[in-house]
Amino acid sequence: MRSLARAARAGDVEACFHLGQSYSTGKTVPQCATEAIRWLRLAASAGHSGAQFHLAALLAQGNRASPRSQGLFDSGCARDIVEAASWAQRAAEGGIADAQVLYAWILRDGPAELRDPEASAVWYRRAAESGSPEGWLGTGIALLRAAPGPADEATGAAAVTRAADARLPAALHLLGMLTEAGIGVPVDKSAAHRLFQAAAAGGSPAAQAKWGDILLHGRDGGRRNVGEGLRWLRRAAHSGDAEAAALLGDLCFRGEAVPVDVVAAKAWYRRAAALGHEAARRILHEMPDNASP
Repeated sequence: MRSLARAARAGDVEACFHLGQSYSTGKTVPQCATEAIRWLRLAASAGHSGAQFHLAALLAQGNRASPRSQGLFDSGCARDIVEAASWAQRAAEGGIADAQVLYAWILRDGPAELRDPEASAVWYRRAAESGSPEGWLGTGIALLRAAPGPADEATGAAAVTRAADARLPAALHLLGMLTEAGIGVPVDKSAAHRLFQAAAAGGSPAAQAKWGDILLHGRDGGRRNVGEGLRWLRRAAHSGDAEAAALLGDLCFRGEAVPVDVVAAKAWYRRAAALGHEAARRILHEMPDNASP
């Protein structure tokens, strides 16, 4: 690290990039977002495409300091989508597939002033053509959103299938939704269940919530397993899925599949509300302190 730091201070662009990465990940030095941004920005300004992408990713998500670095270096970095978009575009134009996906995502779901759905679809397609599963997923979503008929839905579903073939959890979940509803592919409830299960195992919170609900109620001919269903719902809620947290609140309040527990119900409703679930927020507001079912 001393040699790397000396090279970076001497202006070596590659050293600046690797030093910035080290501070970003905290693998060889204490994690410090300020130092990561400083060194990545130096490398990015010199035209290093990898640094441009990593800087864009760091700024797009923001970064909180790890417990071991907090108080010693800094408290992380603020999220800055506008600057992230600028660096992501430069890295995307430099041929970095992950940057093309990031820039496409910003153009699709970022702040209103940056949104450009048509340009987003173009960048997703470029990433897909480079072999990126995320690029195929983004391409599929763009096609499905614009699909005016069955043939176009099939094209969108085919792109999502390309991403699912790479075991991308979000793509497995979306393909499960399409298969369950018969959008672009034939209806097949059993196949949909297998896709939801695979996506849940892969870490998709939305798929964990869906798979948990299927197991809990034995939906669409699936096997019923209440204990397993509850475990997946809790896992989804702890991973940030608002619907799973709200459903767990309902179950605890009504005493469905679990004993009545108003205290636990309120806790789950609070988690769901904190994640943006409006119905859970209204329920909490209407529940008196001594609420009982």
